[in-house]
Amino acid sequence: MAMVGQYGRSGNIGTFLNKAPKTQYKPTITPRGGNKFLSNLGNMVGANRDPGKYGQADLGYQEGIREDIFKKTTPDVNFVGGTTRYRQNPDGTYSYTSEADAANTQIREDAIRRQGMFGQQAEDLAAGGWRDAQKSRYGDLMGIYEEELAVADQLRRARELNTGASSTQQMLNQMNADASTNRLKLAAMNQAFDQSQSLIDSNLARSTGQYNMLTGVEDKTNRYLNIPAINATGNLGNVSDASTRLNDQLAYADQQQAQGKSDFWGSIFGAVGNTFAPGIGGVAGKFLGNLIG
Repeated sequence: MAMVGQYGRSGNIGTFLNKAPKTQYKPTITPRGGNKFLSNLGNMVGANRDPGKYGQADLGYQEGIREDIFKKTTPDVNFVGGTTRYRQNPDGTYSYTSEADAANTQIREDAIRRQGMFGQQAEDLAAGGWRDAQKSRYGDLMGIYEEELAVADQLRRARELNTGASSTQQMLNQMNADASTNRLKLAAMNQAFDQSQSLIDSNLARSTGQYNMLTGVEDKTNRYLNIPAINATGNLGNVSDASTRLNDQLAYADQQQAQGKSDFWGSIFGAVGNTFAPGIGGVAGKFLGNLIG
């Protein structure tokens, strides 16, 4: 059935009454990054991977070569009478030492002991001990002449008896005998003094000889301090290059990670912006992405 409408329009009343209202518009958010959005998201998820592992491996390899060169240029050297060693100290520094073997060490220790002994004897004699040494040596010398002087005295007396020498002649003979004995004693005394002084020089010479002996052992070991020649800078250039490459890799990884974050947030903000204001979402998203990233 048809009817005239309120405003003069006509139509089917059933169609008019049963017409459904329009559906309300619901906006949807569609990311504009497409595959780039997913790729950046994947980059962020995998950002915790070690970006410098290959560079670190290279650096470790080069440092190993340097250590190998260092060890091969600083070996222990066993020479006749000792050994040289190159060792790292607790504070990180290195020491190069040369050590005598047991036999040469004993020679050195004995030389030190005897050098001290002879040196002390020389000091004691010079401090006054030479007087006792002189007296002792004088007694030894006069003991040699004691029997000879006694025999000479008996022969003199026999001559005087056989010749019937007067008392005056006997006195003169005694004076001559005493003078000869005194000259002998003086000579013995001077000889004893010279020998007592020579004891000081002898002990000093012996002390010097023992010192030369111990320093000779030391000089023998010290000569080997120049063996071998240390190559402390071996492979240092390659280590430096490997370190530089590692830092370049880490810097590049940091840059890529920051760029991934920026692109990720830029995709988010750009998609939202294009939904509400098409055309400006990309610019705003890039700005906000760079700001956050």
